[in-house]
Order: sequence, then C-alpha cells, then structure tokens
Amino acid sequence: MTEFQKMISGQEYDCLASELLSLRAQQQRLNRQLNQIIDQENTEYSQLCQQLIPP
Repeated sequence: MTEFQKMISGQEYDCLASELLSLRAQQQRLNRQLNQIIDQENTEYSQLCQQLIPP
C-alpha cells in the first residue's frame, strides 16, 4: 500500500515520502497558476480546477 493510499484511508503514513512530496509540489504549482488567473470564466481556470479537484 502506498503512502498516498494510507493517507486517504486514514492510516498512519510518512508525510515525507517522496511520492507525497512530489504530489504536494505539483498541487502547489497548480495553485499558483490558478491564483494568477483573474477571469473565472477562462477555460484554463476550469482545467486547473479539474486537475486540483479530481472527480
């Protein structure tokens, strides 16, 4: 079971695991991009939201 799966299921996990660190960095990058977009009607804004909050 990966550290991500442990985290999602509520088990103890290593927050410094490389897979979680890379996911955190990716989410931070997407958040920065999202915060730079002013127009919420922009299609790029919608795409970034979908990446940040998967269905």
